[in-house]
Amino acid sequence: TAYMLLFKLYTLQLTRNQILRLVTHKDSPYIRAIGLLYLRYVCEPKELWGWYEPYVSDPEMWSQLGEGGERSTLGSFVRRLCTELEWYDTMLPRLPVPVARDIEKKLAEAPAAGTQRERGRERERRDERRDDDERGRRDERRDERREERRGERREERR
Repeated sequence: TAYMLLFKLYTLQLTRNQILRLVTHKDSPYIRAIGLLYLRYVCEPKELWGWYEPYVSDPEMWSQLGEGGERSTLGSFVRRLCTELEWYDTMLPRLPVPVARDIEKKLAEAPAAGTQRERGRERERRDERRDDDERGRRDERRDERREERRGERREERR
């Protein structure tokens, strides 16, 4: 599986040159995809965009689940790696909020490669994340108000 290959690559401690050869490999989009996924796990978040930028609009088609699966472009795969925290039920490392915002801004400016349907899905995922963020902030504010009221009640009892 892809994760077994990622583990093997991780144990080999690839050099920058070896990673570059993976992500620029011309024989198979699967080799490039493994290299891009590897970067998502091991690359410093601030350096991630430098690696991903050339591939954001990559039009090469591939099937993420092997033959018979839904086909998409490598560009949409890279966009998904940049914006999502989960990849097929496996958590990806979190990106610091300033870095994630910067990447999302750059993604919005970059031309999309992919079908209209893929862009629609990306937009839906982005909207869901925004809604989740808003809910999280609202919950945090509610919890803060509760704590303030509890503190006030404790003060009143004394």
